[in-house]
Amino acid sequence: MRNFGTRGPVNPQENYIVSRTEETADFSNRVKEGRYIVLFAPRQSGKTTFFQRALDTLPTASTEIAGADAEPTYFPIRLNFEEYENYTPSAFYASFYTAGQPFLVNRFAQILTEELDIPKTEPITMVHFTEAHARLLRERNTNIDHLTTNIRKNRHFEKILMEIMTYEEGVRFNLHDELISELETYGVIGEGPDGRCEILNPIYLHHIMQAFTPAVNGLERNYFAEENINGFLNYLTPAGQIEMEPLLDNFRDFIARVGFRILQVPETPQEYVGRHLLLTYLDSFVQTVGGIMSFEVPTGRGKMDLLITHNQRKYIVETKIWRGDARYQAGKAQLAAYPKLENVQEGYYIVFDHRKKPEPRVETDHFDSLTIRSYVIPVIQEAPSHTLI
Repeated sequence: MRNFGTRGPVNPQENYIVSRTEETADFSNRVKEGRYIVLFAPRQSGKTTFFQRALDTLPTASTEIAGADAEPTYFPIRLNFEEYENYTPSAFYASFYTAGQPFLVNRFAQILTEELDIPKTEPITMVHFTEAHARLLRERNTNIDHLTTNIRKNRHFEKILMEIMTYEEGVRFNLHDELISELETYGVIGEGPDGRCEILNPIYLHHIMQAFTPAVNGLERNYFAEENINGFLNYLTPAGQIEMEPLLDNFRDFIARVGFRILQVPETPQEYVGRHLLLTYLDSFVQTVGGIMSFEVPTGRGKMDLLITHNQRKYIVETKIWRGDARYQAGKAQLAAYPKLENVQEGYYIVFDHRKKPEPRVETDHFDSLTIRSYVIPVIQEAPSHTLI
């Protein structure tokens, strides 16, 4: 006697089941065509049952098939990563550089082995990896298109994703929350070891920020003072190295020049406008000088690390929102540990101050052999009042 199954995959011999004939046939055809298949659906909605029944329709080596026109056979292999759910991040990533997204590592490998024309007799170096990384950040593909299409479906996604990336307290991973559940289903976020939401990997973080940052903000003409006739090229040394300090000094001055007009940047939440302007500014710079800007997975709550690569040198910029002097000072110490991992001697720390009475600062601190250049940049809260005559 059959019954209604509620625990794991259902069995048609033991449980009532809704046949998905058309979907199963479509799945089989996609496999036979060598297509890439992803199922997006909430938990306990029948994904595993569907996969098992769909695989049963494919001919296997044990199937008796005769004749010259016989279909090829298949050998399905099921890989279950649930056993890794209690792994620490370091233990998991030591075994898998993919963050649960095999497409990304496969695409990296494809670019490195098939598209860069690296002679088979030569080793793959960090120079090649950097070039492959740049391609993956800039290209359109099905995986990234799914990501950006899904996060644009609901404008509320921007607020929660920015909160995940910018607030030190983080956002509790709660699948009863409709937005969090949907983002988890799309493969955008997951649960961190502390029970808070995390963006799954830096490449997704990059595309999320690009999706939400306006390509044109209407303030680009104010990037430079009138006496600057060479634009961004002013911030390269004769040897072709980036002069980060003057570049960021100019960004600070740019924010002061535009004043309350930053409030007019289209479709940008006020609390994030400073960061969006910084991203657009630095992105314009790296495009001009031929560099690469990418995002690093935050190593702590409330911080976002930008990594600029140019002429095989790295430049690290960390951004925060002002949350008090204690956190500001702690952020410097956090940043000081990061450049050591990247074998660089400088780090740049930008904090946006949204208070009604901000306190602008520019400071340089030394931590052993490291130099941290810090900026506290006021973000104007409102347009000046107008007196009626």
